[in-house]
Amino acid sequence: NSRSAQFVLAEMLKRKIPVMGFSENMVKAGALLAPRVSYAGVGRQTAALLAAVLAGDRPAEPVQTPQALDIVVNAHVLKTLNQSVRASVGPKVSLIDE
Repeated sequence: NSRSAQFVLAEMLKRKIPVMGFSENMVKAGALLAPRVSYAGVGRQTAALLAAVLAGDRPAEPVQTPQALDIVVNAHVLKTLNQSVRASVGPKVSLIDE
């Protein structure tokens, strides 16, 4: 439940142990980072699938998982852990300051 999650996140932050959450809400609650679906990426993926269907192709998997993810990072937790975000060729990183 949310009380347990808040306790775990607070204890991990106090002990300076980073926690990866499974949603942006967990990052807002104190997790260091979490993946987030890239809606722009899903739009591109959908457009490519639609273009293939309109061209006469039948997709092997009509229901697909998102291929593009962003990473949401809690700036406060990042600072508390004395870390920084490095530029990389990975997913888009969004800092939130909660």
